[in-house]
Amino acid sequence: MKSKWHLQLSTGMVVTVVVIVVAAALVPLSVAGLLSMQPASPHSVQSSGVSVSGDYDGSVTLSGVYKGVYTESAATPTAMDLGYIDLALHLDQAGSAVTGYVALDRVLVFTSEHTIMATPVGPTPVPPTPAPTPHPLDIGPLVQGTFDGVKLHLESEPFSLSLNARTVTRRFSLDSTSVEDDGATVKGTYRETIWGYDAEPSTAVGAFSLQRPVYGLAQQLNKRVYLPIIIKQ
Repeated sequence: MKSKWHLQLSTGMVVTVVVIVVAAALVPLSVAGLLSMQPASPHSVQSSGVSVSGDYDGSVTLSGVYKGVYTESAATPTAMDLGYIDLALHLDQAGSAVTGYVALDRVLVFTSEHTIMATPVGPTPVPPTPAPTPHPLDIGPLVQGTFDGVKLHLESEPFSLSLNARTVTRRFSLDSTSVEDDGATVKGTYRETIWGYDAEPSTAVGAFSLQRPVYGLAQQLNKRVYLPIIIKQ
């Protein structure tokens, strides 16, 4: 049975690191990063009107691991059932450039890296109800990349945590194989590398699926979406 890696923040991060490193130790050195595999063909979509801006919720099913870094996309991972992790992103697109961050309110295996000033977005307040005011909001690692109307590529910034008196650094990438519904659904390949836990970096590989929720009035009344306006380092 697959294990869900979001029971606790601290436990989830430790499990993520340990599982990837232990799994990588089982990978034969002769195949780590040396063999190539055929990349999946991207699903063609019409570029006009397609956008990957907004809030995305989903998950990553991790299915393999290899010794090496996430940029070695041609490496052949050893197949293993590593369970799944939750993933949530806020993305903004300007031309072909895409920026964003991991939304911590919907995931628990990523660390807080930045604080933004965010204003809740919801139904327009009816006077004398005051308008919502900006307030600090912790967010996870920043991501950036490109979207050409067909293929999305994102990379996170490096982010670190202390584990067993060692500094462990993580970084992940997303490469889409399918962008559908005018950008509301994105699927593809997830790679995450961990440095510092073992002598060699280890990379877990899996398939991600993200959806952009469509909020109706009833949902807006019960849930507020946060819009960043100022980023603080």
